Amino acid sequence: MRGRGEGLLNGWKRLRCAYGK
Repeated sequence: MRGRGEGLLNGWKRLRCAYGK
């Protein structure tokens, strides 16, 4: 459950960065 959570957090952080700009 650690690798999955990290992948989801990584994708979310990237999506938020692209949306925030």
